[in-house]
Amino acid sequence: MARVAPEDETRRRELPTGLADPTGWCDAHQFDLAAADGSLGVSVRLALHPGARRAWYWAYVVRPDEGPVAVRDHDVPYPREGLEVRAEGLWAELICETPLEHWSLGLEAFGVQLDDPLDATRGEIGTRMPVGLDVEWEIMAPADPDPEPTGYVQPGLVHGEVLLGALRIVIDGFGTHRHEWGPAPWRSGVAARLSATSAGTAISATQGVDEALHGWRWVRGVETDRLERVDRGLLETRRDARGLPAAARVVMPRQELEVEVIGLAPVPIEGGDGPGRLGRLDRGLIRAVDGSDDGGASAPLVGWAEWFGEGGGLGAGRG
Repeated sequence: MARVAPEDETRRRELPTGLADPTGWCDAHQFDLAAADGSLGVSVRLALHPGARRAWYWAYVVRPDEGPVAVRDHDVPYPREGLEVRAEGLWAELICETPLEHWSLGLEAFGVQLDDPLDATRGEIGTRMPVGLDVEWEIMAPADPDPEPTGYVQPGLVHGEVLLGALRIVIDGFGTHRHEWGPAPWRSGVAARLSATSAGTAISATQGVDEALHGWRWVRGVETDRLERVDRGLLETRRDARGLPAAARVVMPRQELEVEVIGLAPVPIEGGDGPGRLGRLDRGLIRAVDGSDDGGASAPLVGWAEWFGEGGGLGAGRG
């Protein structure tokens, strides 16, 4: 297994020379977190765009049967150093305490709770509220190179607090850290991807627009780093009447996941069809049941999935 170097964790990457489209290139850290019982999900992404000297920041908080809470700013001043950003109504920082082992996530901002997930692409009109994060992410297994885009993915344990208005919610569970650099995933041939974790298993899968599926599975507890890679598979997505993902099935050799989307948080983004074209990135908190041929079903996994393309046009799978 190829190892990820610690300097890959902390080095900020500048724009490579000679790019045909420098505007879509970024160096991004993404943390997809979930309470162990699936009652709460938090997703944070900080993407540095050196070509535009701006940054994107988002933090989404999802609870089943509640509208998503969104903190999103795609025009944040480029940080002078580190991964701390400030804008009107927003302060956020990602701190690498120990490379490839321990991160701290901080946030103080105003967000908006949406009545309907699709309000994310209808002006993000909802109930304004303070949002805060004081969360720690710690290693469960070594980082593994991610096939698309360039970068790596690593599962971890999560604990801390989430503040929503007057509520202070404890989060204790699991989370995946992705560090990636290059074109944003929706510009680089990725159709869909998911990550889900339990106390003994971590699974990540990426589907390209050519429907090829790549993934890994980590087993046997926190003292082992055995990974099972696959180079083929299938991801099928079932959508509801409004085109939002409701469930999925991931099939790999000797491995199958039945996935339930338990909370949605779509993100408006610039689509891959041209500058200024608004697309929708469908994202959601998931609960998955892992069934295999070597011992039957295990405890449910929790995590996040995302489908790229306007209105879910990519990675839609079979209905």
